[in-house]
Amino acid sequence: VRSLRFASPLQSLTIPDPEVQGEEGLNTPRKRFLPKFLAGLTAEARARREVALKRTADAEENAEKFSVDDVTGSDWVEKTASSGRARKQKEEAFVEAAYDQAVAGIDDVEKNL
Repeated sequence: VRSLRFASPLQSLTIPDPEVQGEEGLNTPRKRFLPKFLAGLTAEARARREVALKRTADAEENAEKFSVDDVTGSDWVEKTASSGRARKQKEEAFVEAAYDQAVAGIDDVEKNL
């Protein structure tokens, strides 16, 4: 027989009951979401840094290879825009893959528990 204890409504929503701490009741969706989100954001930030470093290295390399023939012709604007779109799409796919991989790693750890 357990004694009945009354708590204020605010306390019952924000402060977990010590008797329930070991039970499944504290495994809330928020507690499952936040570690996944943090791991994903960390992986995304790391991937964006890698992309920025690679873009800087590529820009320096391309500056050395620059030729006047690259900017002549009537379709140079379209070529530049399409290559920029393709590069951006490739970078975004890389960042999304890093985020998904990090979140999947957290899911695997949760399944093994």
